[in-house]
Amino acid sequence: MTRQLISLFSSVLIVTMFIGCSSDDSETQDPIFEVGDIGPAGGIVFYDKGEYSNGWRYIEAAPQDIPIPNGTTIEWGCFNNAVADARNIPVGSGQENTDAILAFHNTFDNYYENPEQCSDVSNGTVAAKLCDDFEITNEATLFDDWFLPSEGEMKLMYENLHLQGMGGFDTNNILYWTSTEHDDNTATSTDFSNGDQGWLCKQCGFDSKVRAARYF
Repeated sequence: MTRQLISLFSSVLIVTMFIGCSSDDSETQDPIFEVGDIGPAGGIVFYDKGEYSNGWRYIEAAPQDIPIPNGTTIEWGCFNNAVADARNIPVGSGQENTDAILAFHNTFDNYYENPEQCSDVSNGTVAAKLCDDFEITNEATLFDDWFLPSEGEMKLMYENLHLQGMGGFDTNNILYWTSTEHDDNTATSTDFSNGDQGWLCKQCGFDSKVRAARYF
């Protein structure tokens, strides 16, 4: 009788432990997103690298372009100056580029109000700063961790969102800045009429648009 009670107690304990472990696993499981899904910030997921590393797995694009006042040309940044640490192209490097761009422009005494201290042809706008300043509140949560996508990230945004009819990208002003610098005077932009990527002078703008992204 004693052996039967011990056996019964052991079985109950094992079952209880199994159920407890299963419950804990389900509670901590990360949600799964697919390309095209709405992300945590209300944007649209356009990339899934398959697993979490460096604190993120997915990239979502902001649900709309960053608003630009009429008549304002948004520049990449200071003309005729290198930001060598912002020449990263691959997916996953947009935040690094953005940080490098901001660090460079912050070496000046309020570049954004006094761009002539860097270049007499620049107007003080910086596409990466617009992304860094961008904020969205979704379901009572503030999301302020946006960046200007790299060349590789913007290409995926074009292929995985725009070509699939998602994202509401502007096809009248079809150039979108990336955070990837080419040289002292030019940076990569993406033509959303055909997906081509090329070098545009940093201060030219040509009514270029800005679409922020974030990792999660």
